[in-house]
Amino acid sequence: MNDWGQCRSLTERSLTAINFAFPEKSWEELVAMPIGGRDQYLLAMYEICFGDSIAGVSDCPRCDEEIELTIPVGQVRSADAAFEPATISVNEGQYQVRCRLPDSSNLLAIAPSQDLEEARRSLIEHCIVSSTYKKKTISAHRLPAYVLKAVADRILQEDQQAEMLLEVHCPACNHAWEIHFDISYYFWNSLTKSAGALLWEVHVLAKAYGWKEGEILAMNAWRRHQYLKQVNA
Repeated sequence: MNDWGQCRSLTERSLTAINFAFPEKSWEELVAMPIGGRDQYLLAMYEICFGDSIAGVSDCPRCDEEIELTIPVGQVRSADAAFEPATISVNEGQYQVRCRLPDSSNLLAIAPSQDLEEARRSLIEHCIVSSTYKKKTISAHRLPAYVLKAVADRILQEDQQAEMLLEVHCPACNHAWEIHFDISYYFWNSLTKSAGALLWEVHVLAKAYGWKEGEILAMNAWRRHQYLKQVNA
């Protein structure tokens, strides 16, 4: 799966990983699942594969100090994630907007070359089912920024897992800020590192003992590590 994923988008990788772990979910169901529900699956898979804490680093935007982060998975898991498609309505002044909760089909429609703000606007516009101004229909791309912000805020009320923000505090200068946490990127990055470590183990043991890849992968992790200790002794 990791080999296949290297030439696919991050959204496709995430859906494929969930589909592999939960085969009872069809591809169509996963694509239509709101982003928060999808990310709940990825958080659960991360816990099973890599443990109950998230580790990383962030540079303080004020003093450039490198901050090491260790955050429990439970801290980024929301109790208000949406798992089923839904349509919501937003009234902002004389604007009325109906939109769907964002799902993976909307993410796949966004051009990867867009910057963050363009991508956010594009995502909202892709979710809009209908929009009117003074009861007259207008296209989504003509909606002003403050209306789109109201729509985005309403979406996050309905699917709070759709955006994960981590609070970070710098012990050096006492500055506090928030960073956006993308579990789809973090999960795949962790999976790639794990796969790379496993390939290294296969290489070392195959070279040392002449075993085939299948024979080495059939061993449990404890047994492989015992042989690696002997090779490195």
